[in-house]
Amino acid sequence: MDKTTTWLVRGASAIVIIFGLSYFAKPQINRLTNYLSELKQDKSLTEQEKLDKEYRLAEERCLNLKEISYSEFIKKLNNNEIKKWFHTPLGTQINTRKGKYLVAEKFLDSISADGSMDKLYEKKIFNPQDKNFATENELSPAKRMKLTCR
Repeated sequence: MDKTTTWLVRGASAIVIIFGLSYFAKPQINRLTNYLSELKQDKSLTEQEKLDKEYRLAEERCLNLKEISYSEFIKKLNNNEIKKWFHTPLGTQINTRKGKYLVAEKFLDSISADGSMDKLYEKKIFNPQDKNFATENELSPAKRMKLTCR
């Protein structure tokens, strides 16, 4: 092969390699660009807009959880299956060893009436949203929504 042909082959192989790398790199570059634009957009939002956005995102995440009835919640509570619980926009989320569930009935009204809320605290079932509650390190409402339905 003469020198011209060698350089043409090298150039063609370089082009193939560059296009191949860009095929795999483009999705990552797009994700980075989208993330940076979201960060920029979040900085311009007011506190209320941030809270509304987190609330909406929490609602969307909660739709993916399996719904259980209040009576099933009581069974899980009595069987000591509940590890964590959260207040969510659509009801109350409970995390068990077998999965995450949403008690979609009027949970707070029901548990206040029958003492289930006291049982949750009595059994020391963890609610991460109560962390630093009523202190100077209290979680903001937006951060509390980020904890839900994950």
